[in-house]
Amino acid sequence: MRLLGFILMLTTLFASGCAGAAAGSPSAQGNYAAVARRLSGEIRQAMAKHKVKGLSIALVDGQDVVWAEAFGWADEAGKIPARTDTVYRVGSVSKVFTSMAVMTLAERGMLDIDVPLARYLPEFSIRSRFPESGPITLRSMMTHHSGLPSDVLKGMFVDHPLTLAQYVPTLAVESMASPVGTEFMYSNIAFSLLGRVIEKSENLPFAQAMEQLLLGPLGMDHSGFARNPALAAHLAKGYRQGVEIPYLPLRDAPTGALMSTAEDMSLFLRFVLAKGRSGGRRVLGEQTLASMLEQQYPGQPLDFGHRQGLGWMLSGLALADGEQLVWHNGAVIPFQSHLAVLPESGLGVVLLANTDEASSILTTLGIKALELAKQVKFGRPAPVKKPQALPAAVSLPSPALDAVAGDYAMQLGLLTPVWPDGQRLSIFLWNQHLHLVPVGPAEPLSSVTFLPYTPAVFGLFSEPLPDMLIQRQVTGGREFLYRLGSPLPFALEKIPPEPIPSAWLARLGRYAADTTGELLGFESMELYTKSGLLLAKVTILPGDRSARRAEGTIVLRPVSEDEAVVAGVGNSTGEVVRATPEGLYHSGYRYRLAPAAP
Repeated sequence: MRLLGFILMLTTLFASGCAGAAAGSPSAQGNYAAVARRLSGEIRQAMAKHKVKGLSIALVDGQDVVWAEAFGWADEAGKIPARTDTVYRVGSVSKVFTSMAVMTLAERGMLDIDVPLARYLPEFSIRSRFPESGPITLRSMMTHHSGLPSDVLKGMFVDHPLTLAQYVPTLAVESMASPVGTEFMYSNIAFSLLGRVIEKSENLPFAQAMEQLLLGPLGMDHSGFARNPALAAHLAKGYRQGVEIPYLPLRDAPTGALMSTAEDMSLFLRFVLAKGRSGGRRVLGEQTLASMLEQQYPGQPLDFGHRQGLGWMLSGLALADGEQLVWHNGAVIPFQSHLAVLPESGLGVVLLANTDEASSILTTLGIKALELAKQVKFGRPAPVKKPQALPAAVSLPSPALDAVAGDYAMQLGLLTPVWPDGQRLSIFLWNQHLHLVPVGPAEPLSSVTFLPYTPAVFGLFSEPLPDMLIQRQVTGGREFLYRLGSPLPFALEKIPPEPIPSAWLARLGRYAADTTGELLGFESMELYTKSGLLLAKVTILPGDRSARRAEGTIVLRPVSEDEAVVAGVGNSTGEVVRATPEGLYHSGYRYRLAPAAP
């Protein structure tokens, strides 16, 4: 099931660096032509394998664009090739720009990122079941620690979306998903609110404010948050599974509406590497920019080791020598993007693509580009990657395996069963059956680690996945399995069966939402029970009328007679499904009980 794309497709982000100085690797210092030759071939191969229509890349060393090239088609039917000045939608990379604009205003003394949001948006309100939670701040919002839910899907993709000013008051019927500052929960709502703060501070519509604050000063003349005729004329067509996808308007512009080119994005990379200077002038203070690259809310158990800056991701992606990327990916159906910087090495890369399937290659190609560029810049080969020794299996008694087994909720609250399977566990994860072999430590059970294996084929082959080690964590009475070193926090929470209130049992059945005008979102929800859990089978409009509808099973945890929350931790969890006189309410949708089938 693929919803929105803001989860960044974790299985395609588990990328490793270039595998050493093989034949053809650049070796001479400054030989970026060799980087271009090698990467051009690999990009073409990857595009052919994954049927990617068009892609543009720019590689930056300090204040120099050392390589920029485009591949494939911006418009296949029109025979318009992709170019380095082709306009793409960059999706959630927009959040980095929105955060930069907030920090620009903070530096000017117009905003304070640590005061309650209510100072800037008194018209904003939201329900909360966390009376001890602190106030939402701009800092918490820029770091996905605000406790706000991930999305209000209804109205997000419609032909005539609400303005930010119209949207903010509608959030009064939504509910907080977690206490402020306690966990990383990717939130588009938070960045829409930041956009409204920018609008009010500048007394300009968001797109114009961003032009004035950032895009104009950086010389990004072929970029913008509003689809005007100049941008539309050079905007690439979008593709999924070889089919052209119509343009989807986006209500939440500050979260993902930026359109840009590889050339313009290289200007942004040079600005970051110049520590806030562009074209010889200071745009953002060096200390302000540096603060954006500092870890926020360190030590939170429910971040599972993830390091988050102000708008930027600071962990999860690294070169072979261990240098961490500062990065952000983006996806807005069907466009994909990858932006990454190595501040210590003074290198940066951007890749933009117009095809949904590019999600599986951009991060890997971006890391490889930086790996090769670092070899060239410093005139030394990549470190030789030693074969990774597999951790030895340990024996866990059956009661210990039974204690870990159970029903789990993952991202979006999706149900994921884990069950004993001999001396190991089995799980359905990322649409495949995996075996989880305990590899230590056997004690304490609260921190046991598992090595995933693919199932044996015809009883002969079983492949270990050493880059996907899964560890158990018990925090605050909650039990989790999480992936070590994941680019973004990825955890499963064990959901034990518990009595279901009679009020919720009386609501079992299928509910339908009004999706008139909706291009992506929830269409129906069927409540039922199984093994002591309240479950919801949801059907999702795919954002492309020609595509098949997606389905998934979500775990709901009743918290009162009238409210149940989406179980789990992470994206789209903690959201409330609320009973109404007409039926149910969730994520902007009002559901009515559907007539029983004859």
